[in-house]
Amino acid sequence: KGMKVEVPNKSEEDAYWVASILMTCGQLLRLRYDGYSDDSSADFWCDIATGDIHPIGWSASNNKNLQPPQAIKDKQEDWTEFLMKTLQGSHSAPAYLLDASTGVTPVDQIKTGMKVEIQHKLEPQNIWPATIIENVGGRLLLRHEGSLSASCDFWLFYLHNRVHPVGWGQAEGLQYKPPSEVASEHPQEEWDKTLKKTLEEAEKVTVPADLFTEQYEVEEH
Repeated sequence: KGMKVEVPNKSEEDAYWVASILMTCGQLLRLRYDGYSDDSSADFWCDIATGDIHPIGWSASNNKNLQPPQAIKDKQEDWTEFLMKTLQGSHSAPAYLLDASTGVTPVDQIKTGMKVEIQHKLEPQNIWPATIIENVGGRLLLRHEGSLSASCDFWLFYLHNRVHPVGWGQAEGLQYKPPSEVASEHPQEEWDKTLKKTLEEAEKVTVPADLFTEQYEVEEH
């Protein structure tokens, strides 16, 4: 609620306009074209699964016209200036949220086979990738990447502060190191190869980083 999207302008052929999300009901969104202010007469519902809904900036990148609806066209002299003001400080709905194939909730978007990074339990300066084996309502069964056995599989909720998107450890300057419970399974050279391969594969199948924005932030201590 409150995010902005770009949707077809029903009064102009092959044109789009910015709308604000007023209400969400599962995959249904109640929208209002920007410029209508408190006037709810033109509010409408759109289904993410079947609707033509896009994040802010989509029209510009796809050479589509961005035009206000005919009913409010005379309310503003300079619509470009209006858009700059209405979009300032606003949040666009992320593209992955508008993709029906990924699911409409964070839990739905976490798929089996995706990769995450897990900080070590007792050594948080160390981190290692893991594969999602199972997702039960956001509770993830994880396996350390490169581990040969399921005996060290473990469960963590996706918002646990040890769970991060792939690449987070590198950005934070952490050390990639296999956890002690599986380190003896391979020589270090083999772990290095596993890490390199995993980071390359993770670019294709990774958990969207935006899913971690609600994660509890551990303050410096």
